[in-house]
Amino acid sequence: MKSNAMSTENIHVEALNQIVSDEQQSLAQKVNALIEKYRVLEVELEKKSNLHLTAFHIGNAINDGIYLIDLDGIIIDANQSYTNLTGLHRSEIIGHHAQKIAQMYFDVNEAISIQSLKTLSKRSQMTRARKTKKELLVTSTPLFNETGQLISVLTVIRDITEINALRDQLSTNEELNVRYKEEVAFLRQNQIGQTTMIGQSVSMQSLREQIQQIGQVNATVLVTGETGVGKEVVAREIHKMSTRKDGPYIKVNCAAIPENLIESELFGYEKGAFTGADQKQKVGMFEMADGGTILLDEIGELPLRVQSKLLRVLQEKEYFRVGGTTSVKVDVRVVAATNRDLKQEVLNGRFRDDLYYRLHVIPLIVPPLRERGEDIRLLSEYFLEKYNRKYGVRRFFGRNTMQVFSAYDWPGNVRELENVIERLAVIARSDEILSSEAMSIIGSYVTTDMQEQEKTPLKVAVAALERQMIEDALQETGSTYKAAKRLGVNQSTVVRKAQQYGIDRWGERKE
Repeated sequence: MKSNAMSTENIHVEALNQIVSDEQQSLAQKVNALIEKYRVLEVELEKKSNLHLTAFHIGNAINDGIYLIDLDGIIIDANQSYTNLTGLHRSEIIGHHAQKIAQMYFDVNEAISIQSLKTLSKRSQMTRARKTKKELLVTSTPLFNETGQLISVLTVIRDITEINALRDQLSTNEELNVRYKEEVAFLRQNQIGQTTMIGQSVSMQSLREQIQQIGQVNATVLVTGETGVGKEVVAREIHKMSTRKDGPYIKVNCAAIPENLIESELFGYEKGAFTGADQKQKVGMFEMADGGTILLDEIGELPLRVQSKLLRVLQEKEYFRVGGTTSVKVDVRVVAATNRDLKQEVLNGRFRDDLYYRLHVIPLIVPPLRERGEDIRLLSEYFLEKYNRKYGVRRFFGRNTMQVFSAYDWPGNVRELENVIERLAVIARSDEILSSEAMSIIGSYVTTDMQEQEKTPLKVAVAALERQMIEDALQETGSTYKAAKRLGVNQSTVVRKAQQYGIDRWGERKE
């Protein structure tokens, strides 16, 4: 019995030892599994740490600034480009709240990274760094782990100062292109046949020959003549006949631009050059005309301080923009026009003599309309056709209407003739434009004798018109000198005609 009891006990001990052994083996396996798990976690942690370090090492090699915030909005890291763009040292930002940094050093009310943290979405904004004055585009993106939990917010800042400068330059170039297109359209619209200079008189034929002769050279041209003779038409014809015909044609009316703006309009300015200037560069008229022709109409109105700058352009083919330090080189042909006697202006001290001689390389004189009376009919027919098309009418001149035009001196020259014909095309009572209607517009020189326009001989009508014009001029001016100036004739002519028609110096007819 005793032997059986011991045998049973041994079996129990062996079973217990087996259980203990199994438990130890299982525990060892678990410990080994835990060790392996911790080893894997350690490797993953090291990988993530290395990945973080690698990301910011890469970030330091690019121009965009990068910073990272944790779930509390604290900046935990930033790359070198961030400090370069913002002017902030790492010690000023690491460990500080992003909202505090934003309000202290940027032109924003709330940090975009904080907005991204709150909304769990990608957000962008434009701002300016107060230290470096750089314009920045800031984009914040929330980062999530594999389980979808937010772990941090990554913010990238990009310097757009240069981009804005390029955008302004592009805008300037677009304005320049629009101006070029306008000038090309202007040329095409005004090209009628081979020339826009209408006239068969000897003086006009001579002027046309001179224009053709100088077309192949780039010398400066000075066009002179009375108001309204067509100096701008001559300038445009010079451009069209020149080797620069495919380049821009820019017209500047020097009398129409305020004196304090004329320099910046002609030569442009750098951004912020003066109070009221746009915060971007402005291209001047000379730069727009590069490769083409610029017409300086009413050149006699140019201020003396601008005349010196224009002289430099003519001599050196370069100038400085207002507020600029770099010279701008241009290849421009200058055509100047004026109704003033520039030589007399030089004597009076209102025009530089050196500039006058620079402009007076090739002088062209446009004759007044009264000296080329044979062109009046051609011009009248041309203008009438123009306004018939414009107003959808079919006007034509009556039998004696052209005689009235030929008898008139046209102090306003071609411009006055065009204005009169446009008015007649509008107000004529029928398609036929009568001589009485023409006389009613030309200073209201209508007499009882001339109202019988279809019956009155030409000499009588002309004499009546001449007498009425002299009477009106003397009555309004009170002197033969002023009357002659108004009528565009010599004083001796007024005195002689007044005596012939029995008119005193006050415009009253003698008994």
